[in-house]
Amino acid sequence: MLGYYGKISNQFNLSQIKKRKIREFKDVLTESSGDASPKFKQFSSEELKKFKDRFRKEAAQEYRKEIQKRLIVFGAIIIIIWRIIT
Repeated sequence: MLGYYGKISNQFNLSQIKKRKIREFKDVLTESSGDASPKFKQFSSEELKKFKDRFRKEAAQEYRKEIQKRLIVFGAIIIIIWRIIT
């Protein structure tokens, strides 16, 4: 019968447990990885430009599709409201 304060205490304890798990996870990662820094593949400027162009085209296509979907839904709502009114 702790009521509201028991609930707060429980939430605080859960947050402390989560923080401890995250801290332990970070410790395991730092100990196991050592001092080695991650190595990334080097790309030429032409390849980077190709990647950027492709990503931009894909993003533009997705944006257009999203706008089309919203316009169709908006149009359908307008038609339904118009049908209800008349």
